[in-house]
Amino acid sequence: MLENLRFENIDILDHREPQVSAQGCIALNPGDGNLIRDVRCDNIRVEDIRWGQLVQMRVTYMPKWNTAPGRGIENVYIKDLTYTGTHAGTSLLLGLDGDHLIKDVTFENLVVNGRIIRDSGGKPAWYLASDGVPMFANEHVHNLRFLTTEEAAAL
Repeated sequence: MLENLRFENIDILDHREPQVSAQGCIALNPGDGNLIRDVRCDNIRVEDIRWGQLVQMRVTYMPKWNTAPGRGIENVYIKDLTYTGTHAGTSLLLGLDGDHLIKDVTFENLVVNGRIIRDSGGKPAWYLASDGVPMFANEHVHNLRFLTTEEAAAL
């Protein structure tokens, strides 16, 4: 188990990763029966990405590298993540299946090229907040939230 992880005040000046399964300036990819939980990322600034993704959370099982699937990812809070660029690939949040989930991921004050990504704020109901990143979350991701600082303080 990997738990109580903290990442604070980081500048990422360059990201270049050609392997899709290993991309992500912020990457949480448990395999081998591991569970990742209670992760906090604060104040991370990312400049343009040459090759890769802003975020990748993927519960993995790749027999070439893993003896068993990861157990899941739980309770991740990412606050004040800023991306300024145009080359990032689609971020991925991928639970493996109904028993190997990603649960309770919150982005507070996620800013992509000057725009705060949020669940509320007048967007059409059919438009996912994650589309503004861009980010894809599959059906095995539960309780994914995008909040402004004001909305988070009101909770």
